[in-house]
Amino acid sequence: MNNEILLENGLKVTKARKLIISILEKSEQPISAEDLYEIFKKKENSNLSTIYRNLKLLKNKSVVEVVCEIDGISYYRLKGKKHKHSIICESCGKIIPIDNCPIEKIEIDLEDKTGFVIDSHSLEFRGMCPDCQKKNKTQRNNKNEL
Repeated sequence: MNNEILLENGLKVTKARKLIISILEKSEQPISAEDLYEIFKKKENSNLSTIYRNLKLLKNKSVVEVVCEIDGISYYRLKGKKHKHSIICESCGKIIPIDNCPIEKIEIDLEDKTGFVIDSHSLEFRGMCPDCQKKNKTQRNNKNEL
């Protein structure tokens, strides 16, 4: 299937591209280039610049998409894989997927009203996860005690 994805998008089939697509297919959550590289290097001898170069190419060909950015780090997923929206903790960077898409009905209504054919959308919520809230509260309480 990886070969098909590459060929359909006019890309040469390379070990690096096949492996990147394979890792993204298996990933339940969006993944950063650095995390992708950590998995990648266990299976294939390469460097981080190869990952970035291929992700840029795959993004330009609409094979992958950037789901969100946290502190300047982009997180990727395969485009066409059932999309999920996310809740992102701005404190620790935890990404929690939202199982259903609250935007699909709005997307259909927008297409009907505007005549656009919408091929993608993104939605992310940002805040602080329960663990970070507890840690923050504990830190504030400790400061108040001083």
